[in-house]
Amino acid sequence: MLIDARSVQNERTLETDVCIIGAGAAGITLAREFIDQPFRVFLLESGGFEFDAESQSLYAGENVGLPYSLVQSRLRFFGGATNHWVGWCRPLEEIDFETRPRIPHSGWPIRRADLQPFYERAQAICQLGPYEYEPEAWASRDSPLLQFAGDRVVNTVYQFSPPTRFGRAYRAEVLRAGNVATCLHGNAIEIETTETARSATSVRVACLSGNQFRVAARLVLLAAGGIENARLLLLSNGVQREGIGNQKDLVGRFFMDHPHHTSGVVLPSDPALSTALYTGSTATEKVGAHVAIALSARVQREEGLGSFVASLFPPRTWPQVSKGVASLDYLTSSLREGEMPDHFAEHLGAVVADFDDVARASYGRLFGGNKRPPSTLLSLHGRSEHLPNPDSRVSLAEERDSLGQRRVRLDWRLGSADKRTIRRAHEIIAEEMGRAGLGRVKLVVDEDYTLWSQSIRGGSHHMGTTRMHEDPNHGVVDADCRVHGMANLFVAGSSVFPTCGYANPTLTLVALAVRLADHVKKVLS
Repeated sequence: MLIDARSVQNERTLETDVCIIGAGAAGITLAREFIDQPFRVFLLESGGFEFDAESQSLYAGENVGLPYSLVQSRLRFFGGATNHWVGWCRPLEEIDFETRPRIPHSGWPIRRADLQPFYERAQAICQLGPYEYEPEAWASRDSPLLQFAGDRVVNTVYQFSPPTRFGRAYRAEVLRAGNVATCLHGNAIEIETTETARSATSVRVACLSGNQFRVAARLVLLAAGGIENARLLLLSNGVQREGIGNQKDLVGRFFMDHPHHTSGVVLPSDPALSTALYTGSTATEKVGAHVAIALSARVQREEGLGSFVASLFPPRTWPQVSKGVASLDYLTSSLREGEMPDHFAEHLGAVVADFDDVARASYGRLFGGNKRPPSTLLSLHGRSEHLPNPDSRVSLAEERDSLGQRRVRLDWRLGSADKRTIRRAHEIIAEEMGRAGLGRVKLVVDEDYTLWSQSIRGGSHHMGTTRMHEDPNHGVVDADCRVHGMANLFVAGSSVFPTCGYANPTLTLVALAVRLADHVKKVLS
């Protein structure tokens, strides 16, 4: 059944058994798992079936940390971020679930093995091939794996979803379901609770057209994304002044995204070295796959590093990975803003040392002559784990949106441990490629991180803001994704991740949604 929220009578109360807030990967997965169950489901989506600029503008907010686009990194219509998802998939590693003594705030209350059956179900939902992530299964005589001399680095496999546009792929199935009501153009603006704030009673909904109504539910499942999950909990302060689940000031903290950075070039020792598995998507009769180079769990434990993975791609332009060009960009941007650059002499020296690259980059920018590097060169593109940091956070800004709700304020931060992981991981990969005789690596590396900060970007992977922990002093939800202190409020999606590893989050968040759905079925049975 389909409902247009704009047509619901003002101040009316609708009743259901389960209210799902958000129709992205997690929300649609939950709705599908509930089809034909003996309870009623209300799937609430802010947008419609297509992109709408007015609805999308509700994502605008204040950014006070590292450069980040709050609007472009999310999509506010049916299917959510899967509408621009690229499709990279792999499970988290076992070490990602462990409590790592040298990484504060690490550890999940569940093990990797606990998610295994749900990963296998999520594999089908994301329209992937066989649940096979051993690199050897994807190699062939024409596409061999790189062989390393030791076990400091390992090969690791990503599979590619088509990518699955959840809003298109599963729309008809959800709309046909007799026990599921899909409501579009309705914005959840508050989760209302009992006077003791021990149970959620209803979800207050507002439309851009002006009408408001409530959805009363036995269970509320919050699946609005890693940023909006935290925002709605903070906005829901009618009883608890600090917001639902925020008695310990944890809601919105520990925001994580995977830092992406192109930070080196590889010159293979053998120009004929086969890197087909590493430089793109290898299509087989199974599915598209990509092999990358990761730090081994042993090295992570011994050196206290986070997870890290690097891909090898043909570089777009040589200047993109030149230290001299990065220094020139840093000097130029600092002087343009009226600031004296840190380590001025060091950066000026880098410009002079890489003068050929700087000249080529300058020419290309002036005349559009981006001359390509030799075809044998490969670009080293890294993605690292963002280590848990309570100061990297989502909070509420003073500015309000068109519904009268406070906008989000994002402070994305990387700490010294993140910088150490990124720097050391690059060094280890460079050392191991050289030791194996595979080639030489030129890194764009500096001690104070000023160069990398110019090119680093997030992967639009919003994680950690309602983290999972068995102790309410250290987390927002428990191992069943239930908000601590609440009897019937659950959170779905990557906001519950305590740590994020290096793997893209979609497969894991879908697995967790399937797991949550099974739990809800037991609760309502």
